[in-house]
Amino acid sequence: MAKAPGKPRTSRGISRRTALHVLGAAIGGWSVAQSSTASADPITKTTRSVSVTSLSLRPKKHYAIEGLTLLSAAEPAIIDVTISTTGSGTFSVPWRIEADGAEILSGTNLEVAGGSSFTVTANWQPAAGQRVVVGIADPANTLKAAPLSLKGARKSLAVAVDEWPRWGSSIREGVRFAVDQWKLQAKFKPALVRVNAIAATGSPGCLDGPDLAALIRTSPAAVKMPVEIRDKLAKAIGDAWKAWQDQVTIPGLPWYPSFASVPAPTAPPMVNVATPLVACPSNGITNMSAGSIESRLVAALGSLAQSASAKQVVSLLASSVALGFTKWISGVQVTGVLGYGPVPAFAPPYVPSGPVVNGTVIEKPGSLNNGPQL
Repeated sequence: MAKAPGKPRTSRGISRRTALHVLGAAIGGWSVAQSSTASADPITKTTRSVSVTSLSLRPKKHYAIEGLTLLSAAEPAIIDVTISTTGSGTFSVPWRIEADGAEILSGTNLEVAGGSSFTVTANWQPAAGQRVVVGIADPANTLKAAPLSLKGARKSLAVAVDEWPRWGSSIREGVRFAVDQWKLQAKFKPALVRVNAIAATGSPGCLDGPDLAALIRTSPAAVKMPVEIRDKLAKAIGDAWKAWQDQVTIPGLPWYPSFASVPAPTAPPMVNVATPLVACPSNGITNMSAGSIESRLVAALGSLAQSASAKQVVSLLASSVALGFTKWISGVQVTGVLGYGPVPAFAPPYVPSGPVVNGTVIEKPGSLNNGPQL
């Protein structure tokens, strides 16, 4: 018996697919998230999709403050966008990077394998203010016949940009410069140092040095900063430094072994045994802790540092200076301190030698000019 005539399978199949396509578009039933786009490979029937999996910003310039990753106005920055794919085979993936609605960079990566990822990078120099950066994969939605309003996969990142990262970094460089200059001029005061036999003793105030705040203000990195902010930051750090310096002591260190027995009425100038500066304790050392420095900076700046960026920079600056000081004071050696003094017991031939009594040191800069930078 002959079969009743009917429509070819292929025609019926196409008709149903088309009907589903129209129905899906009409009711907005596309199963596509705002963060990705997808298409069906007509051969493998495998869904392909692309998505922006990460969007990050970083300063192009290396800051002097450890851990500072904020963007600074008028300083170059780098935008990194990572795009991931799913599906099989290879296909082209267009992308675009925008900042404040304007295109920064765009392109197309060819023959991208499904199930892989790639990162594109753009240079950007942001102006001060609130900025929005967007990374977009498949911006024209070419991988799917979906409504163009979906605009492909995207991520956005809002960021506040100001001058504080650059200012904080400049002050940190200024502190390093200032301490290098301070080391050249620092010296021990003879009036506050006593040498008896092998031991040297210094009372608080025995270590003298130039005003660190003035050296920070005149450092090459800080001279172009806004004067008010620069001076307040410099004074806060300089005051903390002076509070440590003014309480440094010499606790009977065995600097002059040969002074235990000197065969002469007076011991000639002799250099001390090198000693780490950390062996000269100071009751003011807590002033160089991160918390103490930050408190001084916050108090000095007042209303000038109320933004989130300013607060973060101030905190990181304090931590950087404190950590640098800890490493510095352990690495610097007290060397070349010339001690001398009378030997009152010397009375030849009956007493051919004796110890130095009530000796002191020669006031001479340069005894701390060594070791690491702060």
